[in-house]
Amino acid sequence: MLSPEDKQLIAEYMVWKFGYGNIGNLDKCYYNPDSGFIINFDSNDASLCVEKMNDDCGCEWEHFYQQSMSDFAVMKCKGIAQQDFVAWLFNPENFFSAMASWLRSK
Repeated sequence: MLSPEDKQLIAEYMVWKFGYGNIGNLDKCYYNPDSGFIINFDSNDASLCVEKMNDDCGCEWEHFYQQSMSDFAVMKCKGIAQQDFVAWLFNPENFFSAMASWLRSK
């Protein structure tokens, strides 16, 4: 599960805001200030992150992917097979945990 600090770190990178948004939310949450849509830290939001990482030359995506692969190799010792890396990364909780780890190392 993502910690509040992880969510904040990712939101800062993505320029997402914490508040009530533009669509009348009753509770504070992360939202995209351009659209007002709530950020659920799901696969849809992960795709927005990948898109941002690929801006310009895609260098950030490459760095993220390489670090995530290295982190995954450490977990492999816990019984997770290397060939499962992409499937592991497609899980939103794993993706955002890996993203927070990458952002902390930048």
